[in-house]
Amino acid sequence: MNRSDTVFRIKKFPIFTGVVKNKKPTKTYTFPLNLYYDEKTGIPRLIQNNDLKNQLTQIYNKGSLLSTSLGSSNLSTKRMIEFLKVMQKAFKKKLKHKIVVEIGCGTGSLLNEIKKKGAEVIGYEIGPQAKEGIKKFKLDIRKKEISEKDFNIKVDIICSYGCLEHILDPIKLIDTSKKLLKPGGMFFHRFPNTDLLFKTADISDLCHEHVSYFTAETCKKVFISRGFEKCNSFLSRAKNEVHVWGFKPKGIKKNFEKTKLASKTEKSKFKKFCKKLKIKTKQITLALQKLSANKNTKIGFYAGGHIYCFFAKITKAVRFFDGDEKNWGGRWLPSLPKIECPKNLKYNPVDLLIVCREHYLKDIKKDLKMKYRLNKKLKIATISDICKNETE
Repeated sequence: MNRSDTVFRIKKFPIFTGVVKNKKPTKTYTFPLNLYYDEKTGIPRLIQNNDLKNQLTQIYNKGSLLSTSLGSSNLSTKRMIEFLKVMQKAFKKKLKHKIVVEIGCGTGSLLNEIKKKGAEVIGYEIGPQAKEGIKKFKLDIRKKEISEKDFNIKVDIICSYGCLEHILDPIKLIDTSKKLLKPGGMFFHRFPNTDLLFKTADISDLCHEHVSYFTAETCKKVFISRGFEKCNSFLSRAKNEVHVWGFKPKGIKKNFEKTKLASKTEKSKFKKFCKKLKIKTKQITLALQKLSANKNTKIGFYAGGHIYCFFAKITKAVRFFDGDEKNWGGRWLPSLPKIECPKNLKYNPVDLLIVCREHYLKDIKKDLKMKYRLNKKLKIATISDICKNETE
C-alpha cells in the first residue's frame, strides 16, 4: 500500500450504519478509525485491513443505510430529482433506449425513475434491500458486485449515488466500468463533498463505511488517470455533495498509468484538516459537557449530533429531532434516545436546539417555522456556534 504516515487516528469510533429501530437503548459498538493521505490515488482514505473488511462485509450484508433511501421521503426525493437532472444534462442525450447501470442501487427508486425515461436498466446491490427493488419495481437488480462477465453488450451510462466513497478498491471499479461502457459512454457519480468537510472539520462526517474521501478535483484527476475524457463536476444545491462524470473516449486507447495523482497542496490541505478536526472536536465535546452539566438547560439536536454526544458521553440528558419522517422513532446510535418529530418541540420545547447539518440550516429554519409552526423564541444554534462559544 502506497501511503503517507497516518495523520488522524481514533481508537474507538462509534460504528454508525444508519438509523436503528431497537425498542430499548443498547450498547454502541466501536472500531478503530485511521485516516491517511493515499499517495497512490491522491485522496484521503481509511487504512484497510482484514478486520475492517470483515466489519464492512457484515455491515453491508445486514443492509446498512447511512441516510434514508432515495425516493422514500420528501428530502430524499428532492435529492433524487436533482441527481437525474444533472445526469441528463451531462449526458446531453435522451435516456430512451439507452442502457443504464446503477451501482449500489439500494431499493431501486432511482433506477425505476431512470426506467420511466425509457431506458433499459440494470442494478447492482449487495445488501438485502435489493429484494425490495425487485419485488416493488420488477427491476433487474443483481445482488453482487459488478463484473465484466455479466455483460455481453456495452452500456451507455454507469452511475451511482453515494456509493463510490464506499468502494474498497475504487480504481478497480473505475477500470471495470470503463471496459463495460460504449465508446462515448458516461461514468457518473454523486458523493459527499470532501472540500466542505475540510472547511467544517465536522467529525460526524467520518464513518467506517466511507473508505475514500473525494473532492471534485481529486475525483476528476482519478477519472482522467484511468482514461476518461471531458470530465466535469457540479455541486449539489446544498453544496454538501458533488456530481462528477467523464466519458469513455471514442478514439484509440492511450496509456494513462503514469499520471501523477499525489499533490503536495492536497496533502498539506489534508494535514491542516486533521489538526483542525482534533481541535474542533475537543472544543465541541467540552462545550456540550458544560451545557449538559446545567440541569436547567434542555438540549436538543437536529439532523444528527450523535457522534458528538458519544464522545461527550451525554447519552441520556439530550433529545434528537429530524425532518425526515423515516427516521422518527429510530436511534442514531443504539445507545441514544429515539429521534422525534420536530412537531414535539411545540408542546415539549428545549432551551437550545443545535442544528448539525449547517448546509441545510436555511431549509431547516424554514420547516420549523412554516411546516411545524414553532415558536419564534426557540433558540437555534449550529455546531460551529457551540465551538465558537468554547473558544471565546
